[in-house]
Amino acid sequence: MQAEEDAKQQMMFIASVIVILIIAAVVTIFVLKKKGGSVEIPTQSPIMNFNNPHLQQSVSVEPTVVNQWTDQAGHTWRSMSDGSTLWWNGRDWQRT
Repeated sequence: MQAEEDAKQQMMFIASVIVILIIAAVVTIFVLKKKGGSVEIPTQSPIMNFNNPHLQQSVSVEPTVVNQWTDQAGHTWRSMSDGSTLWWNGRDWQRT
């Protein structure tokens, strides 16, 4: 019966250690959050952290077509929202 008691005590010790580690992790997260630190929990999707400018993603905006026309020679032109002018060479748009 001593072996059963020893096994029971060992299981209680292991369970106590696990509970203490979980509590320590939760307290650490709350302390870091309160101090203004950033804590990221990894997930399948990316996390956007608005408190850290190094982690912010920049969004590039593509210019839009303002006007498009075909000249008398049959060349198609585009005037873009960024002020550029493009022409169609039969395969792709080229800057002038």
